[in-house]
Amino acid sequence: MNTFSSHFWFLLVGCLFIFTSSCEYITQRQNKCVPVVHSDSNYLLPSPSADVAADIYLDATLSMQGFTATETFSYYQQTIPLLESAIIKTWKNGKVNFNKFGDKIENLPDRKFLEANKPAFYSDQNLNRKTYIENVINIADTSHLNIIVTDLFQDNADINPLIEKIKTKFIGKGLAVGVLAVKSQFNGKIYDVGANNYTFVYKTSDSPTFRPFYIVALGSHADIAVYFETLESSGFKDFPVKEQIIFSQFLTSKPSNFYNSETIDIKNMNDVSGVLLKDGKGAAEYKELKVVNKGKPSNFAANLPFKQLPKTIDIGTQLETEIKSWVCRKPENSNSSAAVSFVENSGVKDALNISAAITKPETIEFKLTVSPEKFESDEVNCFQIILRPKEYSLPKWIDEWNMTDAQIDLWHKSPATFEGAKTYNLKRFLQDLWGTAQKSHSPKVADFYCYIKPD
Repeated sequence: MNTFSSHFWFLLVGCLFIFTSSCEYITQRQNKCVPVVHSDSNYLLPSPSADVAADIYLDATLSMQGFTATETFSYYQQTIPLLESAIIKTWKNGKVNFNKFGDKIENLPDRKFLEANKPAFYSDQNLNRKTYIENVINIADTSHLNIIVTDLFQDNADINPLIEKIKTKFIGKGLAVGVLAVKSQFNGKIYDVGANNYTFVYKTSDSPTFRPFYIVALGSHADIAVYFETLESSGFKDFPVKEQIIFSQFLTSKPSNFYNSETIDIKNMNDVSGVLLKDGKGAAEYKELKVVNKGKPSNFAANLPFKQLPKTIDIGTQLETEIKSWVCRKPENSNSSAAVSFVENSGVKDALNISAAITKPETIEFKLTVSPEKFESDEVNCFQIILRPKEYSLPKWIDEWNMTDAQIDLWHKSPATFEGAKTYNLKRFLQDLWGTAQKSHSPKVADFYCYIKPD
């Protein structure tokens, strides 16, 4: 063969090889699925607002009067000006509107809110003695940060209408409820105690006997958190007894995934990247796992970074799992040229066995066991794995501050033993708030994807 023919044959073979390789590469890419797009903004904590309008409502009923009749300038009295200054410090252009309420609501123009530091503020006959916090919820603007300062002694001890209105107007719409509880000096009468609306005279002597009042904040979780932080740095840090908790769908600023995770064990499978998926770049948020021994169970374990938001519900250590699954294949009844895509395939969920627990304050230990024989084929399977707490518990201070009917009956027989350092129905009120948030949003601590292919 002459030189020209040899070159021609070489070029032909080379072109054929390149063409064949390209075809195989294109075919491989066509047989892969694009990663499932995941975007659940409902569980991504927004940043604090650039500016806010704050509506502050002061409980002006007679039960609050004793906070202003003490021998010293009480912690309650010190709080009144801080409510405004914390807004101004946190938000440069923040606007504040003050109101007072009982069974009615009245606006406090100019600087009249400062009169709340005087006993006369709580003797307004136009507001009577009845506390109807639900009336405040009725008029509250959900686009504002709403602040209610009260002792939580609701008229007729009826908190059901209040919980229902908060659920409908705030929690159900993805907004949060924060409670900053403070104990202060007190000297006066407390009305509407218990179901029988008893009245007790109460005077504090030292911090263990101080009477609680509550700053109930409704709005964005992030806005409430930063507002409470500013109150703390502005003066509350010097108050001897205070607690806080925030209820919302957020337990963390972002559900945990494989980003910055650490693989701690892997057996009978390979951790691959950019192999199973079309246009997959080995994103840090998901794992691609290839089973290498179909005859034996495969194991994978990793530590996932996790940081719970401060002042949220206690969640323990054990987590429960929710799994959704898809398989990469052509749609049924499609022609031969149809592209493959992930289609729902709930039956393959049984191939996975998952356990997860919070082993350290900032770590979720995730363990995955795969039973390859339960896969229907050698196709790529996609699994969305969601982890939620198995149990929740309120912090201990709520039990300690809670006032029960049995205690009230005993105090009614012996008024001198009355413990004004407690709040009637506090535990039930906060339990109901959390229960409403949990049922409305099913909070989660982790949400990620695994792509698994039996080899």
